[in-house]
Order: sequence, then C-alpha cells, then structure tokens
Amino acid sequence: MFDNNFYSLSWEKANINLLRLQRHIIKAVYVGDFFYAIKLQKLLVISNSARLLAIRFVVQSSNTKTSLGLTNNLSLSSLERFKISNFILKNVYNWSPQQYKDVLVTNEFRTSSFRVRVWSIYDRCWQCLIKFAIEPVHRALSSPRSYNADESESIYNLQRTLYLNFSKESYASQKRVLIVTCSVPLIAFDNKLLLKNVLAPRSIKLGIFRFLKLGLTLDFNSKFNRLNFLGFILMEFLFSNIDSIINGVRIGTTMMIFLKPIEDEISIFLKLTKVFNLMGIFKEAFTFKFVSILSGFDFLDWNYRFYPDRGFCCVPSLESYRLFLTRVKSIVNNSNYGSKAKVLKIFPLVRQWRCYNKFCDSVSSRSSLFFLKKRAFKSFVRESNQDLYSSKFLLDKAFDFEKRSDLPISSHSHLFFCSCLKFNFSVKFSSYYCIHCGMTSCSFF
Repeated sequence: MFDNNFYSLSWEKANINLLRLQRHIIKAVYVGDFFYAIKLQKLLVISNSARLLAIRFVVQSSNTKTSLGLTNNLSLSSLERFKISNFILKNVYNWSPQQYKDVLVTNEFRTSSFRVRVWSIYDRCWQCLIKFAIEPVHRALSSPRSYNADESESIYNLQRTLYLNFSKESYASQKRVLIVTCSVPLIAFDNKLLLKNVLAPRSIKLGIFRFLKLGLTLDFNSKFNRLNFLGFILMEFLFSNIDSIINGVRIGTTMMIFLKPIEDEISIFLKLTKVFNLMGIFKEAFTFKFVSILSGFDFLDWNYRFYPDRGFCCVPSLESYRLFLTRVKSIVNNSNYGSKAKVLKIFPLVRQWRCYNKFCDSVSSRSSLFFLKKRAFKSFVRESNQDLYSSKFLLDKAFDFEKRSDLPISSHSHLFFCSCLKFNFSVKFSSYYCIHCGMTSCSFF
C-alpha cells in the first residue's frame, strides 16, 4: 500500500505548493512583514509537500550514492520514507541531531584526499526542509552584488558587473583590486551573530544551534552541498554583514573590492579585519591580495586584464586551461577506448568548456583549441578502421558541437547542473547526459 501511495504522488503539484509558499515568504520579507514571514515558515515546515520533497531530494536526487559509500543508507523503501516523514513532523520543532560520520573522499584525479562530515538520513532530511524555509529569506535580503556560487547565471551576471566596472568609461586604468578569500570549511565563527541574522522561528533556531554545537561546518563546496544543506545556506547569512560595507562583489567566500585612486588600502584592510573579529573569524583564515588591472589577475577560473588600446579583456585562466587539457588528454591518450568512445567522452567536456567561457575573448589561442584538436586527429587517424575523412568527421563531432546535427536543438537555453562536474552551465541542447554519473537532462526539466 505504501509503495503505491508513494509513487502515485503528484510531485509536480508538490513543487507548485512549495514554490507558492516560498514566493509568499519572499514577498513578506520584501515589505518588512517579518511576523507574517515567520508564520509562513511554520506552515512550510509542517507541509506534506515540502516534507516529502525534502525526503525525495535527499534519498533519490542525491548524487552521493556511489561516491561516499552511502548506498545502504539511501536504499529506503516507501514504508521507511513515510516513517521518516512522520518522525520529522512530530519532532520538527524540537530536533536533536545525531553524531555525524567522517568519510574520507578523494578527488577525481586521486591526488589528494579530504574528510567530509556526513550526517544521518534523518538529519539531512530535516536540514533540507529547513533550507526550504530560510532560503527565501536570504533571497529577499541579499545584496544585489552578492552572487550565488551554485548558479551559472549568477556567475555570468558577476562577469557582466566586472565588465562595467573595468570599462574605459569607468576609468578602469586608475583602479586597483583587493581580492579577499576565506579558507573553507569555516569552523570558528560567532554562533550568536549567525543566528541573529537568520529569520526563522525560535524552535528552528534552537535546532540549528544544536547542529552548530555538535560540529556543523560552513562550506561552499557545491559538490557536497547536498550532504550539508544548512552549512551551505548559513554561510550566506554569516557573510551578509560584509555586503553592506564593501564596494565590490562577493561570490561565496571570495570578495573583490574595487579601490578608487583616492582610497587607502590600509584603511580597507583594517575595516575588514574589524568586521571579521566581530564575526568571530580569525584573520588568519583570510588571504588578502592587492592586484592591478593593468597587470591582470585571476578570478573564478578567468583571467582579467585591462589593455590601454583595446580595453578590458577576459580569457580563461592558465590553471583552468591546464585542468581542462589534463582531462581531455587523459581520454585521447587512453588506448582502452576506441575513437567513437573517445568522442562520446570528449564532447561533454568540450561543451562544458565552451559554455562556461562563452563570454571570454574568442581571439585567444586557448578558445580555438587548435593544438588539442590536432592531437586528437592524430589519435583518430592512427586506428586501422579510420581514414582522413572519417577522422575529420569524428573530430567535428567531438570539438565543434555547433555543427552537430544528430542532437535536437531547441530555441531556448536550458540550465543543466551536475555536481560531479566542476561547474554548471547553460547549453542549447534539450537532451544529453553526463559521462561521469549517467544523469540525463530529462530529470532536471
């Protein structure tokens, strides 16, 4: 009976109900009616739609089933999911988290390893439910120059803001830049100041406080944000005090401050240090870097530089380009794959690279990928069943995805996010899949 009831639920209707409540919370916070916003948050956390969506998001949509060895905990029957839903409904206002588990995770190249704190399935479902309630508050109160690190359109809006601030009309040649980066995950901070910035019922704040006391870390790592829902959104609330005092942009824990010629960098440094002390964060956790627009600097895997003759220019950074070459060359030089299998593996990586750097300078040699295409062409021709014409055809399918006619092209761009990749991006194809986890785009639309 539970199996039929669970899989016959209308998830589309549940999504509409959740979005409607979140929209009302945003409107209430916009007009300053915080009492009504808290009342709507109480209604959201006891809503069946929000609770079942949180469980479904943690159990089914989570991409950590194979990477962190949590298959046994995530293989839940419908009866067990309904039990989790009833348990959360009874204890949502008096939640006591369980002890977390440290899991050792290695990167995709297996060159380094780090530990991730994984909470129980009950705690993650409760965190996801609370995230549904407090995320609209952050959306309403966030600064226009504070961008979300988990959305590709925010990254492109930030790039557009930098183009406007570093143009010739803005006298970019006279400006300097202060880049402030915080080391994550953040462990030492002021819990009282954080809870003061969060707009939520007192009972929910008590549950968040218990998580913080037990060892909840604040981290912006988008690859594992589904294991630490509260840590991802609470970091935004903690850094909301900085957005009002800096003249710049912020994405995650990285801040870029624009310095005018008459401004003193020492006074800005002392002001930021004072704010960090009030937040309970030691200044050793931050790195300060002064750069000039004329000499160039790296930010968000892009290199920015102002040329007096042609203005502001943006190209992919050297580190990002080397990482891309490493991933593609490892496929091209692998003798275990045939040419057709290599094309299927190279095409998503090239499309990711093209789409993420679509607003960069296309005149640079890195954008053409000439030498990489030449190396792939030699690898294709070396096979006995391929000639020059077939190798050229496979090369166009792998690197020039604008010329491909075997994929349906839609008039609107869709947003595809897969956390196994480094970034999410917008593409013009309506159906495709990820070679790393096998997720198709149909599950996201």
